[in-house]
Amino acid sequence: MNVSFTTSLFRTKKANPRSVTDLQPAMAQLSGFHAIRVSGEDAAEFLQSQFTNQMANMSVGDCQLTGYCNPKGRALAVMWLLKTSSEYILLLPEDLAETLSKRLMMFKMRAKVDIKPDACHQIFGVIDPSGKHLSLKDSCEIWPIDAKRAFASSVAGSGEMNPNENTVQVFDHDYWKLAQILAGEPMIYTSTYEALIPQHMNLDLVNGVSFTKGCYPGQEIVARLRYLGKLKQRMITGYCESQAEIGPGTPVFTKEKGDQKAGIVVDAVKLGDQTAVSVNIPATHIENGNIAIGSTTGTPLDRIQAPYPITLEKNA
Repeated sequence: MNVSFTTSLFRTKKANPRSVTDLQPAMAQLSGFHAIRVSGEDAAEFLQSQFTNQMANMSVGDCQLTGYCNPKGRALAVMWLLKTSSEYILLLPEDLAETLSKRLMMFKMRAKVDIKPDACHQIFGVIDPSGKHLSLKDSCEIWPIDAKRAFASSVAGSGEMNPNENTVQVFDHDYWKLAQILAGEPMIYTSTYEALIPQHMNLDLVNGVSFTKGCYPGQEIVARLRYLGKLKQRMITGYCESQAEIGPGTPVFTKEKGDQKAGIVVDAVKLGDQTAVSVNIPATHIENGNIAIGSTTGTPLDRIQAPYPITLEKNA
């Protein structure tokens, strides 16, 4: 049964899903992402020297979440890194693609690297919580994230559903954003550029930071916090109800800090009257404590249990 690429606003099989498992099988058009294609003799070595994750051992068909920091350890971007037989593909929010592309060009020096922005990439997100519904033909390039999600090339148009399914839903980019929020995966946007270090948005907890690789911009700060420092901020997810627009960078408040900003929204996607959010907050409020979004009297956060342990201790 062929996939029909008619994009629609997404629906969820459960109101306010609490995990990726609560989502229905679907494909997501990643129109909110732009791609940067990096190729050339020195591509692997160059990217290894720039990003937070260990990519030296990536094989064709692998993908990983990784970060790009300034020398002070503040995140300039979080992106998906996909490896093909001939190049690396960086997928990141469209509002940062040009900035990141120019920065990479600036630092490539004499490296034999070709960097090409690609606003019209043909990559889709695949969400299949049970792993039983969506199968893709061999002609399709696939980059699995985990047992529930993957990226696939547009050749997935020839993909097939399990025979007991009638259609393949193809939803808009917000469906992918929701899946990332529920998976506890951060993103950086123009509004949060240089606002967070990797640990403060849990990038280290979703295998987005390597503490054994060589140098990269900000590595000393990121490593020092792990081995010598104390984490004061972490990221949690939840829902809030608000008529006002909530998006990345929206301030977060706690009762203890009063009108002093306690953190920011890292990512957000609206579901009817509710907004699913990931928020950067004081570590003391991971499990409990009042959290308000937007203002001291703003909408309270209904926490979602994280899909991984949120650790604070050094060397955890």
